[in-house]
Order: sequence, then structure tokens, then C-alpha cells
Amino acid sequence: MSTSAAKSGNDLRQLGWLLAWAVVFCDIGTSVYYTAGILYHDVGNLAAAFIAMVTIGFLFLAQKVQEITWRNPEGGGVVTMSTKAFGPMAGAVGGMLIIVDYFLTAALSSTSGFHYLASVLPGIAPYVTPLAIVGLGVLAILNIVGIKESATVALTMAVAAFVFRITPVPLRRRLPGFVAPERFQARYKALRVDGARFREALGWSPPLTYDLCLERTYPSDTR
Repeated sequence: MSTSAAKSGNDLRQLGWLLAWAVVFCDIGTSVYYTAGILYHDVGNLAAAFIAMVTIGFLFLAQKVQEITWRNPEGGGVVTMSTKAFGPMAGAVGGMLIIVDYFLTAALSSTSGFHYLASVLPGIAPYVTPLAIVGLGVLAILNIVGIKESATVALTMAVAAFVFRITPVPLRRRLPGFVAPERFQARYKALRVDGARFREALGWSPPLTYDLCLERTYPSDTR
């Protein structure tokens, strides 16, 4: 095999720093997006404090990954380090556990993503589960086609998310309603608000019904 061919083969196996960043961003970024929503549902405004604590832990984790990368430039992560420290069996167990973790993370990310999309497009709410399955299928196909293709799609999503997040709020008002959920929902929500819960809490009921009020306000001409 010629040197140029060998170099070309090596290039095909390399993602480069940009695509590697995109993969890591989408892996961590999706978790950040849906975890904040789950936390807010359970702890309300304290969700930010939990995210801050996890961020501190993540900084220590990043330092540890940097050390592992320096010690194992060939890669491997959990499998390599477990094998070197405790033997092949521990490496195999670690590999199986990390695979299960990847599957669960992908399922959670896909399901949560379509739940968030359903808050903007209520019509897809009954189909969140099948759409999440389709999303996982598309992700599987991308990874089967090739890691570089999957990373390229991840780069597109990462750049779009990053640009949207750093866009100043006044400029977002000029964006289409689809990417401004608060405006999109305001346009399509029902105009009539049911006050039954307020009446029940206050123990109050109107002396006249809505139809009777209309009839008294606009009496029909019987002449």
C-alpha cells in the first residue's frame, strides 16, 4: 500500500477537532436541555442550583477525561482503563454498562426532544412515542452509514443550537414563530379561559349564565 493511500485511510478514520466537538456538544447538550426541564417539574426554580452543582462535578470529570486521554492516546475510555486496572473481565463489564448508558441516553433524549416539540406543536402530542422510535431509527442509520456522517449532522445541530442561544432576545423577535415558542403558543391557544377552578376555590358562582347575559344585553326583536 502506498504512503498516500495509507494517509487517506487514516484521514477517513479521523473526525478532527470540529466534528469531535460537535459530537461531544450534542451528547452533553441534549442532556442539559432535557434534564433542566425534568428538574424544573420536580423542584421548580431550584433547578438552576442543581444544574450549577452538576456543572462543578462536570469540570472535575473533564479533568479526569483529560488525564485518561493523555495516558491512552489510542482511545478506549472505560474499557481500556478498566482492563488495565482490573483485568479483561472488568473491561468487558464496563463496556457493556457504557453501551446500556448510551442506549438509555439516546432514548431519553429522543423522547424528551419530541415532548418539547409537542409543547410548540400540540398536534404531535399523541404521537410522541412513535416519533421518538423513528428518531432513534434515524440515529441508528446515521451511525451505521458512518461516524463522520453522523458527526456532520451533529455539527449542523450543534451550530444551530449555539447560534440560537447566543442570539440576543430582541433579534429573536424577528425570527419565525416556530422558533419562538412563547409567540407560537400565544397565537394558537384557545381564547376562552375556563374559570371553573377559580370559582371552585372562591366558592362563587355567577348569578346569571353566559347565555342569559347575552339575551339580556342583546334582546331579540320580537316585533
